[in-house]
Amino acid sequence: MGKALWLLSTLLGACAAPVTLSQGRALMKRGRLEQACGGLERLVVGAPDRGEHLAAIRSWVDCLSRAGELRRAPPILAGLPEGPRLYGRALLEVGRSPARVPRAVKLLARASRRWPDEAEIPYRAGVLLLADDQARAALPLLARAARLRDSAADAVARAHALLDLGRTAEALAQVRRVVVLRPTASDLARGRALIQRIARRTRVVPESARERYREALDLLQRRDLAGRCVREVEGILLDHPRLAAAHTLLGLAHLRLGNAAEAVVALRRAHELNPLDATNPLYLAVIYSRRGQAERGIELYRSALELDPFLLGAARELGQLLLRQGRGREAAAVLDRVVLLDGSSESGRRLAGRAHMAAGALRRAERYFAELWEKDRDDFELNLRLGQLLVRRAREERRPGLLDRARRHLRRAAAARPTDPEVEELRAQLAGADGEKRP
Repeated sequence: MGKALWLLSTLLGACAAPVTLSQGRALMKRGRLEQACGGLERLVVGAPDRGEHLAAIRSWVDCLSRAGELRRAPPILAGLPEGPRLYGRALLEVGRSPARVPRAVKLLARASRRWPDEAEIPYRAGVLLLADDQARAALPLLARAARLRDSAADAVARAHALLDLGRTAEALAQVRRVVVLRPTASDLARGRALIQRIARRTRVVPESARERYREALDLLQRRDLAGRCVREVEGILLDHPRLAAAHTLLGLAHLRLGNAAEAVVALRRAHELNPLDATNPLYLAVIYSRRGQAERGIELYRSALELDPFLLGAARELGQLLLRQGRGREAAAVLDRVVLLDGSSESGRRLAGRAHMAAGALRRAERYFAELWEKDRDDFELNLRLGQLLVRRAREERRPGLLDRARRHLRRAAAARPTDPEVEELRAQLAGADGEKRP
């Protein structure tokens, strides 16, 4: 009966409006597999452009696997051209059993000979080998894919392969590239997973100290007893003086107590012992920034981001510090990363807008502010900044028509804070612009 319902739903789906790839994936997430598989099948048979075609095949095979209907794939694949047919058969092999990775890789090699300029095929072979604990075999395939299409997905996969081979510095170099290669949420998650793998390897606490270390960590994080934590960690360090994790914990406990000098000593020592832990330069940056040593703080925040490119807090603090130093262009690049790492952050977008405005990238700044303004059209700052930007654009681009929009934003800003100095300045600029237009 279940199979009959499946066939009926598929036939009914054939009469419905076709779905896009993103709609098919959304249906899968909601558990509507019959509708998703039917819609994706139409994309597979319809043969859109090559990249979308391969993505549709991949999602369709995944859908059939979740629905327990992989047997439906072979007759459909048989009608496809050789390249996508071989690609689909490879995915089908792995869907049937992870033990079939060698067979799948051979099919992908044949598909790659048919489409030698398609990066997805060697990339997929590399990812399958990587998941099969064959990093050494995966790496040249991933490198080939990167030569054809340098993407965040390629970079993070290569980073994991390099780490598997013990080439940690090269893995970090690759994962740093992820944030500048238009990553998806999945790419960012895999990048963070690599940093976590490095952390697990480098923050090892010996068995003889593990229980005491956990107790000390609990004293600081859960019970907020920093003084007792210091005493506990000092006892651990008597037996394990080169335990980097203990020095880091000691530094954080001293920082909680307000003992900045002692915290610096402990965090520096921890960094010497474990130069791959971003925690130490991050909190050193916090200390130096609070001391007013901006350049040292900037240097240390950058060091923390070199070790963990996904540290949202470090990127935010560095961006604000650069902005306060009048280094708008540098701040803009860092704050764009904040928006990338936390797409839901309104404050990050505001900061990025200010930074791009300071850097003279007016259109980019306007996009950030306008996006937020659509959600709250009476927000004082958004109206003020948009008014200021439009006045500058009107002058620089010689487009006086932009001034009318600037006036509308001025009226909204003035309604909220009529005597604000920046509102008065914007009002004067617009009055001056009106004077310039008179003969």
